[in-house]
Amino acid sequence: MTRLNLSRVELAHRIGVDKSVVRRWVLGQTQPSDLNISMLTAMAAEKIDGFTRGCWHDAPHLLPSRFEQPPANADHINSTEALFPHFGAKAHVDLKSGLDRYSGLWAMVCVVASPDGGHALFASGAMISAKDGQLWLHSSDGATGMRTGDGPVFVSDDKVWMLLDEWSGRNDLCAILLNGSAAQQVVIMDGLYMVRSFMSGMPVAGRIRLFRLADLPSDPTETDRLYRAICDRSGELSRTNLAARLPDKVAQLLLGTCCGQRQDRPCVMPVGPMESLTTLALTLDVLVDGSIRRRDTLEAVRRLYGDILGDVQPPKHS
Repeated sequence: MTRLNLSRVELAHRIGVDKSVVRRWVLGQTQPSDLNISMLTAMAAEKIDGFTRGCWHDAPHLLPSRFEQPPANADHINSTEALFPHFGAKAHVDLKSGLDRYSGLWAMVCVVASPDGGHALFASGAMISAKDGQLWLHSSDGATGMRTGDGPVFVSDDKVWMLLDEWSGRNDLCAILLNGSAAQQVVIMDGLYMVRSFMSGMPVAGRIRLFRLADLPSDPTETDRLYRAICDRSGELSRTNLAARLPDKVAQLLLGTCCGQRQDRPCVMPVGPMESLTTLALTLDVLVDGSIRRRDTLEAVRRLYGDILGDVQPPKHS
């Protein structure tokens, strides 16, 4: 997929299978059928000279060289450099410093366009942790399966950048730009997301907020349990009108409809071909206090996950 510059959704479209089938191939849960192997071989042969059906049976340590990728034991290449080369050295962030400031279990709340032409709140669970020597974001809305993906996180000054490959949803790429912190542990981040829809091919942007629910437990099993529970709860909240589960002022603040926020910009807007997240950041408001404190907003979101978190103490930094 990397060699052919295809996302999982695009590959599924070209092969003529559901995207969930490609996901199971990638995870090693199933293998392609004989017909699909033939189609995959033909696609690879278009880009790779001498690639034949027999190449799939190469020894595991030889197969990566067929796709001009380094073998597994090669030196790790920081993927943020490949994704955002224009940031250069700024793409590097000390891993320990990044983990101290951003790692944890989060709830992501974004504004999406609703079928009736209005706007609604959508939630996903999230976890920021270390992977391959850098910060990494995992996110999912649990059992609904509408949005699930992961990708690298890096910090440039006080901005936090994320790039998600959504491999089980309606979008095939999601970029997020958040206001972070350059000096302390963060418990709330706000900013913008941009998605490119596979169905329409048109990108849209909207508001998104991340609320830290808990630090990462020391036990990996407990971390996985809590993360999955947060993701499942997020999907449940999205299906049952998340805004109605929050105090009115908090819901209005997150939707961008409260007093004090500009009304001349929509919450979800199409993105022109020359626009970027950086330029959009100048036109869409981030979270403003108005008549409600940020701490009140954070606590209102945390209460929705309180029974899941149990005795887990929330971070005290702000």
